[in-house]
Amino acid sequence: MESVVKAVQKSIGEGMPKSFGLVIDGYGHAAAIARFLPFFGRSLDDVRFLVGDNCAVNKRLANLMGVPLVGCASHRLNLAVREYLAPHEDALAEVQALMRKLRTLKQAAKLRQKNCSPASPSPRHAMVVDVHDARPLFPPVRAPHPRMTRTSKTSSLRETVPHSLCKLFDELHDVKSISKKLQSDGLTLLDARDLLDRLLEVHPSFGNYLAPNAPIAHSPKFESAVVKMLGGKATRLTTAEKAQLQPFRRVAAAAAPLDDEQSTSFAERIL
Repeated sequence: MESVVKAVQKSIGEGMPKSFGLVIDGYGHAAAIARFLPFFGRSLDDVRFLVGDNCAVNKRLANLMGVPLVGCASHRLNLAVREYLAPHEDALAEVQALMRKLRTLKQAAKLRQKNCSPASPSPRHAMVVDVHDARPLFPPVRAPHPRMTRTSKTSSLRETVPHSLCKLFDELHDVKSISKKLQSDGLTLLDARDLLDRLLEVHPSFGNYLAPNAPIAHSPKFESAVVKMLGGKATRLTTAEKAQLQPFRRVAAAAAPLDDEQSTSFAERIL
């Protein structure tokens, strides 16, 4: 078995390019990476970049290794949405209470259950979407008598919550489509940047997290350089951006030596 493991490791190492990148998550650790790379005949010196969430651990790891960190665009978008929803915490809490009440209705089967986790804003947005779609299912509310005061919390939720969050739903509709697109396969840094830039035109307040030079970005110059290269704007690279791309320069292949026949002139070969 040990021989098989070594054979597989050798085979993987031979198939790996000399320079490559690593995709990591928050559990990545420099010491662990340094330990397993030698199994493939590589070391930390061969790593050119990291890809992962914009968390402190990954930033620290990138600093220790001296390489740029390409931050997760979806992570940045989630943080921007969470900040955007912060002023609506009370309304969202009411929605959550309303969703719990709707589970007792016959129409509950038509609703998808959503877990409102404070760690991620995506479920909150999905919850708002569900409430908007479920409005036709709500029991009709009769107009209260002029002398009657509304004391029923259920009635209050039924009347006010869906309407108060309709605007929020409309504002987040485009965000949902961007979020899904950012998670699709084959997306480049240029594609992600184009999506975020267009979203910033609609939601300028997202700039705290989505702007190219946002404080959360670990390597904004590197990302900007890659975006320019992918967009065919190499002539617009700044000196700092060119320096970021230096490790990725292609080394021209050495010209193959001429054989005896090629080294002689055409005339000499005739004679």
